[in-house]
Amino acid sequence: MVAAGVVGGMVGSLLTVGSLQLAGTFDTTPAPEIDSRPVDVLTGFTTAAPTERGGSDITNAVDIAKQAEPALQRLEVDTPLGRQTGTAIALDTDGHYLTSAELLGSASALWITGSDGKRHKADLLSSDSWTNLAVLKADDPGRPPTWGDSADLSAGSDVVVVGAAPEQAASPSVARGVIGTTKASYTQDNGTALQDLLRIDANMLPGARGGLLVDASTGAVVGVISTIGRDESGDFRIGYATPIEVALDIAERIVTTGRPTEAWLGIVGESLTDDTAAALNLPGGVLVQTVIANSPAQLAGLAPGDVVVEMNGQPILGMTPLVMKIREIGPGRRASITFLRDGQQQAPALTILEDPSGSEWPAGVR
Repeated sequence: MVAAGVVGGMVGSLLTVGSLQLAGTFDTTPAPEIDSRPVDVLTGFTTAAPTERGGSDITNAVDIAKQAEPALQRLEVDTPLGRQTGTAIALDTDGHYLTSAELLGSASALWITGSDGKRHKADLLSSDSWTNLAVLKADDPGRPPTWGDSADLSAGSDVVVVGAAPEQAASPSVARGVIGTTKASYTQDNGTALQDLLRIDANMLPGARGGLLVDASTGAVVGVISTIGRDESGDFRIGYATPIEVALDIAERIVTTGRPTEAWLGIVGESLTDDTAAALNLPGGVLVQTVIANSPAQLAGLAPGDVVVEMNGQPILGMTPLVMKIREIGPGRRASITFLRDGQQQAPALTILEDPSGSEWPAGVR
């Protein structure tokens, strides 16, 4: 249930925003003190130091693949319709692995095989519908890669996609590519919309799903391949990666708590396009498309057409950062949310809730 997107470039986007503006009144009582402490103590996958920028000697695609290979496992998924393969990435040395959730939909058994040829059974810990990522546990200590930072990527940045070695192959699958956009969206076959993805134009194998996106200028990992799409010719040339900061945040929460922290705001929205954000003189934000009755968002006064720009005083540049922020705050905690309506800024307080039982809205999409 995703509302229609903002289309037609800057003019069309502005018309859409304008046509959705609704009048409303707000409680002007001063907001209560905000408790924004994270609900979880995370395990710290992000503490690995990235390769020093600008001085790496591993920017050659062959060397990048060799460096990445120990972190990769070929993932084999047994389903009623046969076996499909992908890639799993070592998160730590305790046997936790990160992969694409879409590989696991009807799995009856999961197996991982590393470059040493040893095969191990794996179990699904949990998955996250918002990012299309999942965490596995196997009795096989992993060797995590060098985590990087996706913030410096832009359209045209050179990247390398590295997937686990296909069956009977001696080396990982490697594809050179470029970043098409850093704010891509992709709607899966099940209707779930993924947002704020890195789009990669590269000729990659289907087994690269779950694989690494590496910054060719640093040799550090900047994303996880969530899904692969076909181009106009039908070839798998369009990759979509979750930025590594988001992927590791999800992974940490799953390893720590057994699931992503499910927190509920009660909106359906989409990230502002670059053109719309520029026209509104904003660095980014979330266009609210639908507000669910009796949700925290409705009780705080949000309405379709509002543009969310901050939460607890921190900038919100897109839908994925908003989801990550409300998960960080956690259910049952008070928060402030700042949004624009008719050019006027409002900052009411609200209480983040758990996703209501039996909700028909996609879990994790807030």
